[in-house]
Amino acid sequence: MSIGKDTLRIVTTNDFSGSYFPRPASFGRLPGAQGLIETVGRLRADAPAALWIDVGDFADGPLAALDGGALGFVAASQLGFDAAVTGNHEFDWGEEALKRYAGELRCPLLCANYDVGLPGSTVLAAGDWRVAVIGLTHARIRTYNDTLLKAQPDPVETVREHVQALREAKVDAVVLALHDGIDWTPGQDGELHLHVERIAGFCAAVAAEVDMVLGGHSLARYAGELGGVPFVQPWAWGAEVGVVELTREGASRVYSEAVVEAGPWKGPGAGVYNALGEQIVGRLREPLINAPARSLSLAEAMARGVSALTSTDIALLFQELNGFQPPLDGAFGYLAAGPVSEADILCATAWNNGARVSTGEVTQAEAERLLERAEQRGGAGADLTSSNVVGPPALFRRAASGSLRTVAVNTYAVPTINGWIGRDIAWEEASITTRDGLRRAIADM
Repeated sequence: MSIGKDTLRIVTTNDFSGSYFPRPASFGRLPGAQGLIETVGRLRADAPAALWIDVGDFADGPLAALDGGALGFVAASQLGFDAAVTGNHEFDWGEEALKRYAGELRCPLLCANYDVGLPGSTVLAAGDWRVAVIGLTHARIRTYNDTLLKAQPDPVETVREHVQALREAKVDAVVLALHDGIDWTPGQDGELHLHVERIAGFCAAVAAEVDMVLGGHSLARYAGELGGVPFVQPWAWGAEVGVVELTREGASRVYSEAVVEAGPWKGPGAGVYNALGEQIVGRLREPLINAPARSLSLAEAMARGVSALTSTDIALLFQELNGFQPPLDGAFGYLAAGPVSEADILCATAWNNGARVSTGEVTQAEAERLLERAEQRGGAGADLTSSNVVGPPALFRRAASGSLRTVAVNTYAVPTINGWIGRDIAWEEASITTRDGLRRAIADM
């Protein structure tokens, strides 16, 4: 839809997570990068002044998992961002790798509140507008990567400092791109029940400084006003774009627009991904799904496969392994009935590049305590907000035999499991990953 000649249109995406390839989803289809590019291109063409700002977590995903991260940045350089923010997943390969890979992008990569040698803000020209963009990574970035050791400044004060300098540069608008967003809890009805209070409080604290806030990270969706400032957070994984339109008089319009599939991705990584798509590992008689509070069949299949490969009695896996589609219907992951390829396995485990698995031995009483804690975590009143994990742990358990039980867990979860049991288990890292576990489960079906 065309807009007034003096209107600025900001188009935003978040948590694209390398979703270059159209694929089945629990709600229909994930459209892929070509559809995203064409949707943004149309919105640009209809506006006298327009910018595309990505709010982070664009570089992870299947392609990045193939080569240690670089391909995620190389492919993203073909999308057409005018500016991007460093999300928590851009740090997945370490600070030095991030600085090296940032040079692959054809736009500024911003990070105002963690010192990694990147700019915190930039000024962009859009038609007759001079637009300042401030980029904040997550305010608790170290909770997502234990190699990040520097302290983070207060985000509100960081915004104010940048705005003071930017206003002196006589900009027409200030956009805050924030790698954080709406909290939620899952419901049996398939809806994400939104909790806006925390992010609304932050927006209120910066409302006098900025003209809009663009959100992401939490995988929820919102378009409207929060804390007295326009706020938009579209569905992730390239399923939707958010739009904020701003006039010289300060009036604004905030909305989201669905992305329509427009053909295959032919850019970087297409050849190797398509080759993986031809390697069939098994067939499903019915779909597997990851929908917190409703169905965890996808994660449970992975746990079953890990248990088979490690010959353990119990497998306990945490759910962030299986997020690879936006939760339009409350589901975060989906494998359709029919043939399953290596590309499908890659997508289902790309978030953590196939987490390592460790095994240990516990007493029968400790096993019961472990299972009780895991079930409490997924029961009524459990903390399943977006700031925690996508859902409760997935369990697979065999019938009890003897006084000792063997357990397989994500290696990164070992400290948590030790705390649940109350002692340090003698864990041994297995030679497999959760990706191997899912592949085994599919092959056995």
